Amino acid sequence: KLRKTAQLEPTDLIDVYYESVDNSNTLEEILQSQYIRDVLGNSLVPKAAATSDMVVICEESHTVHDMSFVIYIARCMPVLAADLLSYASGNSDHVEALRVYLLSRSISRLKNEFQTGNGKITVRCIEGYPPIDLQLGKHVFLSAGDFYQANRS
Repeated sequence: KLRKTAQLEPTDLIDVYYESVDNSNTLEEILQSQYIRDVLGNSLVPKAAATSDMVVICEESHTVHDMSFVIYIARCMPVLAADLLSYASGNSDHVEALRVYLLSRSISRLKNEFQTGNGKITVRCIEGYPPIDLQLGKHVFLSAGDFYQANRS
């Protein structure tokens, strides 16, 4: 329903965040269940885990059995792993250049490139920095939901 409100197509890639209004642990458990992920087709990410550059497209408040929460639909964006800095020889400028490069790319095209490269891509086009191999699910995640699920355990 919220996709329709935001005038999104079913094929549009999004990240879905939630925020509990009443800090209910029960709500947290329900929203993190496999059932909810299967029904929505997306992982729900706590808004507290969102990056500062999250772009909210639409939001909606709900109350279910005295539990209040807000659902946010945001632009799907790649997320870099925290340990990428050590992988990039400790050069924070290189990591920032990679982040900007990946954010400028279409998620669909990045996904295709990772599939073609068996889960890896080599970024060679950042001027002033050496080529770097990135592995999907290790160095970069194509959505906040993927990143959140990988780091929950």
